[in-house]
Amino acid sequence: MKLLPKISRLPRLIDELRVLAIALRDPRTGWLPRVVGVLLLAYLISPIDLIPDIVPVLGLLDDLVLLPIGIGIIRRLLKANVLSDARDRVAAHPARASVSKLAAAIAIAFVVLVWVVLVVVAVLLVRGAGAKENTGSSPVSSKSGAKEIRTPDLIIANDALYQLSYRPIGPES
Repeated sequence: MKLLPKISRLPRLIDELRVLAIALRDPRTGWLPRVVGVLLLAYLISPIDLIPDIVPVLGLLDDLVLLPIGIGIIRRLLKANVLSDARDRVAAHPARASVSKLAAAIAIAFVVLVWVVLVVVAVLLVRGAGAKENTGSSPVSSKSGAKEIRTPDLIIANDALYQLSYRPIGPES
């Protein structure tokens, strides 16, 4: 049951992240803490990690190690008065308990759209690669003397049309 005390620290971590977000937007904050904050955020949301997130447990471990280190670096780089003002603002305005339904719907729609686009691109790439790999072609001369390429699909389709065109038309006897 040692996990429960660590979970109880989660609201404090969220409040600390809000404090840092407010402090980094403060005009009195220098460029170095802002750059470190942007780099930390970019690393956390980037799909490229030191250890891929697909690896069970270890994949999230690098994020869990780098987040507190990054927060500590940003805290040391910020001025004390900026940090205390940001803490006062967070204390004065508690976090909202829930996300609006519209924001959640937009986020879900965006994720679904990204996946649909990825699937469509993958299908198009596979179809394009399959068409280029078709090696069962044989050159045939056309009436104009130019060489045509007849693929097995074209040969089968041409034979089917030939059979359809010479079928007797009319009442069956």
